[in-house]
Amino acid sequence: MTPARYVVDGVPEALRVGDLDCDRRPDVVVAVGYGDAVYVLRNRGDGTLQQPISYSVAGGPDGLAIADFDRNGTPDLAVAQANGGVQLFRGDCKGGLHLGPDYQAQQSVESLDTPDLNGDGRPDIVAAPWILPDISALLNTSPRP
Repeated sequence: MTPARYVVDGVPEALRVGDLDCDRRPDVVVAVGYGDAVYVLRNRGDGTLQQPISYSVAGGPDGLAIADFDRNGTPDLAVAQANGGVQLFRGDCKGGLHLGPDYQAQQSVESLDTPDLNGDGRPDIVAAPWILPDISALLNTSPRP
């Protein structure tokens, strides 16, 4: 195999794969912690990715999670921030992301997952730090569409 290389501005901290543009092909999202940005590389469908599109994220992005947080049928992106926050971006099913709410979880959030903790059909967020011995759970309270 010969690797294809895609350049982002900084050192990748996290990577997540999911269909952000609703074309049934997996796209790639990369968090660059010291660059305060996430990059979306859309899948062309021929084994290659488009050039990265940058989205600014303050607070040092670390972890990533993709889920339909607002339950409108469009994938959204949650970004763990080293400053303790979780920044949401609303997807538009065209590969674009739009700044959504920012939540405080705890200090130095490093990784995220999106289980449905309370069985209400909405993805919640579980956040883990890299320097503390506990995790935070953020229950999704978005209204049903």
